Amino acid sequence: MSSKAGTLDPNPPPPRILVFATQGHGGNEEQRILGLLERLPGVTLVPYRRGDRLGMARALLRAVREHRPDLVVMEGSGLPGGAALLLSRLLHGIPYVVSSGDAVGPWIGQHFAGLGVPAALYERLLYRFSAGFIGWTPYLVG
Repeated sequence: MSSKAGTLDPNPPPPRILVFATQGHGGNEEQRILGLLERLPGVTLVPYRRGDRLGMARALLRAVREHRPDLVVMEGSGLPGGAALLLSRLLHGIPYVVSSGDAVGPWIGQHFAGLGVPAALYERLLYRFSAGFIGWTPYLVG
């Protein structure tokens, strides 16, 4: 908004967008999400180190605090990244979008006995508090 009430700024600043891919820096998932966002100005990549999940959750929270983005986009649905998004939303009010081709709850439930219900709850919370979802498989988009 300009200084006059009710008028729009003809040249608003571009949105600040942080993006990361939970499958790791330099991978296909990172390239896919960067391709989807390539025409948007203000995109900053946070390189994700898959082997350092706890460290990455802290690094993502730090990046949100330092950059104060208008939006965070996560490719994938991994717990460390999702937990950082949920905390960023709760603590700083930063909206986020999740892009995924996989359903977390059912996959974890099939591979790790007893973790299917907590994984499904995590997935439900992650999507419930997101500003949007990019589903790139027929399974997830119906």
